[in-house]
Amino acid sequence: MSTVTPHTEIINDLLRLAVDSGARDVMIKCNKPGYVRLSNKFKRVDGDPITCLEAEAWVVEHVPKVCRSKWEDWGEVDFAHGLEGIGRFRVHAFHQRARRHCAAPHQEHRAIILIGEMRVRETLETAISAAETGHLVLSTRHVSTVAQSLTRVFAFFPPEEQIPARGAIAGSLRGFVCQKLVPKIDGYGRLPVIEILTVDATVKTLIVEGQFEKIQGLLAGSSDSASGSFNKDPYRLWRAGGHRQGADGRRKILGRKRPRRPAKAVAPRRLANRTPPQGISSC
Repeated sequence: MSTVTPHTEIINDLLRLAVDSGARDVMIKCNKPGYVRLSNKFKRVDGDPITCLEAEAWVVEHVPKVCRSKWEDWGEVDFAHGLEGIGRFRVHAFHQRARRHCAAPHQEHRAIILIGEMRVRETLETAISAAETGHLVLSTRHVSTVAQSLTRVFAFFPPEEQIPARGAIAGSLRGFVCQKLVPKIDGYGRLPVIEILTVDATVKTLIVEGQFEKIQGLLAGSSDSASGSFNKDPYRLWRAGGHRQGADGRRKILGRKRPRRPAKAVAPRRLANRTPPQGISSC
């Protein structure tokens, strides 16, 4: 009978607990206790934190030989793991916070990850970790403006954790896109008005310093074609949707106008010669 290593025993206990609890996913982060997802929410497991050395030792021990070079060269790997009497698990392991450098020739192997909506802090932290290892992470939030979206991201963190959170998020964030649908001037359909914030060096500095109130003003005064506020976007619609000049001399934004179907006229001579329907006498 083979001897079970201490780090394997720790992870096995966590997997057993997850199966017994009916959890769908297990998340292990360095120097934190395990997390299990129940009812679409990650919940912390009561227990000692799992160290970075323990987590990496478990991966090194159980990653298949055919995948070992990928783990050593790229710092991430996917493989299946079976636990007798419990079940089989799909494992995605990666170096948190980009502790291992990923060489540029392997960038084409990075994934695009879509998260429906970030509702809990653990999901946000996982997204940040994935972004720092080279993945493109896309997600949605129910907000009205770019500034509001940025503020809600940091609402996950208590005051004492705001400074490190701002540094981590500023380093990974690439941009925000907010959209509103507005009616066309002709009344047929709606068009998207978009607010875009591209995270450049100036925006990174504002995020790190916590000056979120300046973001909206930056959008309003930005001359960068990649960023713009809701107040500027109607000009794009004006150019893309066409325009007409009204009686007051002003140009108006139009979408594609639906053509009106002309009313059909019936000639009087055809009415006179028309045969009346059966069952009704003519006058």
